[in-house]
Amino acid sequence: MTTSQPLPRFHSPSMASRGPYQPISVSPTIESLLVAFESPDFLSVSNLAFDVLHSMKMLPSFSVGNPSSSVLQLLDCIVGADPNSDMYSEDDHGISWGHGQYHSGSLSLSNTILSWGSLGNVDTALRFIAAGVQTVKMAKHICFVDNLPDTSLLASCYLQNTLELIWQHWKEAGGSIYKGKSPSSLSPLSSNSGTPTPPSQVSQEEHRALLMDKEIGCKNKNAKKEDLVNVILSASSDLIPTEEDINAFLDKPSKRKRS
Repeated sequence: MTTSQPLPRFHSPSMASRGPYQPISVSPTIESLLVAFESPDFLSVSNLAFDVLHSMKMLPSFSVGNPSSSVLQLLDCIVGADPNSDMYSEDDHGISWGHGQYHSGSLSLSNTILSWGSLGNVDTALRFIAAGVQTVKMAKHICFVDNLPDTSLLASCYLQNTLELIWQHWKEAGGSIYKGKSPSSLSPLSSNSGTPTPPSQVSQEEHRALLMDKEIGCKNKNAKKEDLVNVILSASSDLIPTEEDINAFLDKPSKRKRS
């Protein structure tokens, strides 16, 4: 069972040096959220979000009734939060934005989203995820306006906790589980650190042949293996080969000749 970890508190600039801030909204639809999670701002939770959203896409009508009143109350507090309002203290701003909303009175994620029955349906779950994305975006906006570093955001922790709780209860309730590949696994030509790492089974000559096969140009005829990988990675996204492309390429007998 997923348990939410205690979250640290941080201090922000004085009230006089803050804002004003522009409103931010996030559409609570599966497609809009999938696009949102492609941003580097959500790299730490993108794979989890991908699994959750695609699983819900398979069964969007999965419902056990209406959401609980406490779920709706907490959701309203999160979505309706206005950083320009005087109701939030200095300690709830900057990288701590989100604390006041996610701990509204006696309500919190851990004592509100208790089961899939608490959420009731996919629409409510999506609204919670969108609210988390909105809170992260607003936290970053606040930090930008107030000239603060936007790392270690509390909002990112709350978003992760939200996704973990929803995913846990979705599976416990018998929701469909998506078996596809996450975005980070689509291209084996790059590692998590962003440094190009060619697959060990692909030789230098095969990299050259792969460039030709994908119609990607390389001006340097003496390019080394890592240079060829960089050329592939710098191509437009529709030309960068996926793992399936490479496996299919390697299965061609004519391409397996090694130099």
